[in-house]
Amino acid sequence: MKRPARVPDGSTANKRPTAWQRDDAPLDAARAELLRRQLTTLEDCHALWEAALDPFALCVAVSLSDLPRWLQDGLLVALIPPTSNIFTKAWRGSNRDRMHAARAFEFLRVRTHPARDREGLDWDTADKIAHVLLRETDAAGTPAAMRKSYQRVSRALQHDPWRFWAPADHAFNGRRLAALKEVRRLIERPRPKKKPAGHRRVLR
Repeated sequence: MKRPARVPDGSTANKRPTAWQRDDAPLDAARAELLRRQLTTLEDCHALWEAALDPFALCVAVSLSDLPRWLQDGLLVALIPPTSNIFTKAWRGSNRDRMHAARAFEFLRVRTHPARDREGLDWDTADKIAHVLLRETDAAGTPAAMRKSYQRVSRALQHDPWRFWAPADHAFNGRRLAALKEVRRLIERPRPKKKPAGHRRVLR
């Protein structure tokens, strides 16, 4: 599938990589690009969905919509694995990208810290700190994995504007878990005996 030519404003896509051996400018640029790739509007979600068919864009769009809460809950649960089989492969790639992005962001947060020189926050230290910060999360990994994820993300940011997008509101994951909890409650509760409002008997 050919991806649309339009990319979000300010993207670093198709720009020649800058040498970073002893230059922090590319680190700042990579961190800024990750921060910029946030799904803040339905238009952002629509663009990502049309370009990359990322099911995560659909989930964030549902959470941003004016749909009733109960309908949001049902759609979020239906779209998120393991319920959604049709998107299994797409979810696998999308979740892998978010894991690498989380590692790269924490690594960059250390390496671009204003006190990095005074505190001795070099490359090896950044690996270790990112490892500690993420060890209780889905992005946990070894210090070496932190560096590899940064390198992977840094390269990909240069040429693919449709990867590593995330919701701007960090409460989205909590919203997803709340939806799962509510739908599970509905599934496990006894079936209501009271007829719905406006119910009419059709079958005789």
